[in-house]
Amino acid sequence: MAGANALPLMGESCVAVCSPNAKGRPAMARGDFRAAPLLQLRTRMGAWEEWFGQTPHLRAPENLVAGHRFDLFSSLVAAVRADLGVGLVPDYFVERELRSGELVLACPHRAPSSRGYSVFVAPSRTDDALVGAFVAWLCAAAAQAAPRELKAA
Repeated sequence: MAGANALPLMGESCVAVCSPNAKGRPAMARGDFRAAPLLQLRTRMGAWEEWFGQTPHLRAPENLVAGHRFDLFSSLVAAVRADLGVGLVPDYFVERELRSGELVLACPHRAPSSRGYSVFVAPSRTDDALVGAFVAWLCAAAAQAAPRELKAA
């Protein structure tokens, strides 16, 4: 929204996840993803490149966009559960699956994403008490929902 006041709510960190029985899991745990099928989210086609670029010691496949593509994180995570490849997702999206052991971190690298979440308020509404109360509640809820530290299995 042009001219709106943006208030950051929370950043986003991405993790690579795989099935506990994924082929090549020991190699990925050491940072070698060369043989891993990288699953893609259509709206984030550069995400793997960004993730690998943040840690030069990780070994990336030659083609970072060769894997299956999905429209939704939920579909991508379902494919990871079915052991079709490795998914790169925001940590908050798979927190429950990681805690239960349904999915595991492919490697311990956790990278801040260039994406995040903000609330936007129109300049004409910045003095509105109801808007202010909603924004305060939203900021507090986002702070409480901040992801906890995830451990590699």
